Amino acid sequence: MAEAAWTPELLSRRYEEIKSCIPQQLEAYGRFLREAAPEDLRRWQQIAEDLKLELNLENGRIKYKKEFQPLELPVEICYIRHGKTEGNTEPRVFQGQVDYANNQLTQQGQQQAAAAAAKLAAMAAAKEFLPDLLLSSPLLRAVQTAQPFVDANPKPFFRVLPELAEMAFGEWDNQKARNTF
Repeated sequence: MAEAAWTPELLSRRYEEIKSCIPQQLEAYGRFLREAAPEDLRRWQQIAEDLKLELNLENGRIKYKKEFQPLELPVEICYIRHGKTEGNTEPRVFQGQVDYANNQLTQQGQQQAAAAAAKLAAMAAAKEFLPDLLLSSPLLRAVQTAQPFVDANPKPFFRVLPELAEMAFGEWDNQKARNTF
């Protein structure tokens, strides 16, 4: 599949399409919350409260409370999203936990993975960021993104953790986003 030429007009149209879905998405969130069991709502509210977050039960939005203070972590975390796949190219699909051919890295995604590996290697060489541990989702697109750095830098401990897999979208897995509403 050829990559789309992203012109300002095309980007504007895509943005308008996404924006036009927001009311339906908010309605879906609202419906989900209205239909949720009271004990689930209480549990979600408590989880949000424990995390110093606010959960708006009208629309499902979550935000930090005013008194929220970020944690001081004794570690540095660098998060790298997987490279481009056909699934995250317009028309987008909910990739979820599926690992089909259209969920694997495209040529551009492989180039992005190589570029990320080079950037991390440069940061490590400059002692800006020295990874001791690399973690990846078990989905092939994530492993393929990590692999160029792992291959070139055997020192960091590399592990694939099932807990890092994308959320499952159920029946929406691998379905086009525009066809789900």
